[in-house]
Amino acid sequence: MKKHLLILTILASCGNLLSAQPTTPAQTSLPFSTLPRWTISVSAGGAFPAGKFGSQKAYDSTSSFARTGPLVSLGLDYRFGAHYGLSLIISGQENATDNQAIIKQLEGFRPDILYTTVNIGKWEMGRALAGGWVEKALDKKQKWSLHIRLATGVLTTKPPKSVINTVQGPGGITSGPNFTNLSLTYPKSLWAFAWQADAGLKYTLTRRWSFHLDAGYAASSVSVYSIYHRSFETAGSPGGTFTLGTGTITGMSSPPLQTFKLPVNTVNLSAGAGLSF
Repeated sequence: MKKHLLILTILASCGNLLSAQPTTPAQTSLPFSTLPRWTISVSAGGAFPAGKFGSQKAYDSTSSFARTGPLVSLGLDYRFGAHYGLSLIISGQENATDNQAIIKQLEGFRPDILYTTVNIGKWEMGRALAGGWVEKALDKKQKWSLHIRLATGVLTTKPPKSVINTVQGPGGITSGPNFTNLSLTYPKSLWAFAWQADAGLKYTLTRRWSFHLDAGYAASSVSVYSIYHRSFETAGSPGGTFTLGTGTITGMSSPPLQTFKLPVNTVNLSAGAGLSF
């Protein structure tokens, strides 16, 4: 009799364990009703020029000789589902110009150039974007998750001013030394359509705090209005002309005004933190 009671007790215990197993995921996962709806995040990283924006071809009017620069971003997310939501993003970045690379190319193209100075400023860009995101938890406790986001909006930028000075010796455009100064200015800030796609990995530390790593591609193309101011002096034959081209120093002897489009695409890598409420 005692043996039968022992067997029944063991079977009842096993039944209790089996019936409890389906409730385990519900206890370790977070249902949508318990998830915070709003998250504000801050991130910082680097903006790496891509394509024509980072190209270094002095005689290509769409090459900008841009260098890697800092990137900061502020985001506001709203969750309206367990795995998806909306985002508002405001970001800013700064990309310097590789002046030394321009000098090397100019002097390589024109062996008669004795001395060249290039002073081109920085690209300063800001974006305001809105879009949607999806998220996939990588573990039952939803500590780790993968998210993908696509957003569109506007970009504003004030392309850099530039001044290029060259001194050409005998055998150049004329028989005597040539002192050429070209300065290029952009008359106003520019606005353009922009889009951005990124993916990231998020770690939820607490119900309110999280950390994330993101990689993305930001793209836009701006219409540039270029005005040239030039002084040209030569000991041999005053009034000569000098023409060179690049996305930041494109020059023409006539007319002094030129309009063209410049791609300003970057690959962005960043890390940051989020506060949910």
